[in-house]
Amino acid sequence: MAINWQGNSQPWLCDLVERIHNLAPEHQTGAWKMIQAWSTTASDNDKAVVREAIRVSALSQRAARRAKRAEHQTNLATDAKAAYDSLDSADVISPNAWLFTSAWVGVGETAEKLENIEEMDYNLREELVARLRASAM
Repeated sequence: MAINWQGNSQPWLCDLVERIHNLAPEHQTGAWKMIQAWSTTASDNDKAVVREAIRVSALSQRAARRAKRAEHQTNLATDAKAAYDSLDSADVISPNAWLFTSAWVGVGETAEKLENIEEMDYNLREELVARLRASAM
């Protein structure tokens, strides 16, 4: 299986993260552990790209909705957050680049923080984005 493949690279891991919701729970756990192990030798730029893939694919509002519809409950958000944290960079630019790359910033919408996905206060969300951008600068 692809989880046991040893040639892990940033593009391959991003593809894996984007499709991780299709894996069985035990394979999801293995994938997150593999990403954490890879993070010890990866460059800061590669870490930032995989970290963004995790944020968008596994810690987003869409991922939370997908998890609610899933046939089997997993620890996807918890495991994804651990992998996400392991990819933190000493570089001050890479971890905050996602705040500035798009007009719509998916912030405050991580799966572990969402309780009622359907209700969202867009004004509060915009204030949070502005505060995060200011603190990043």
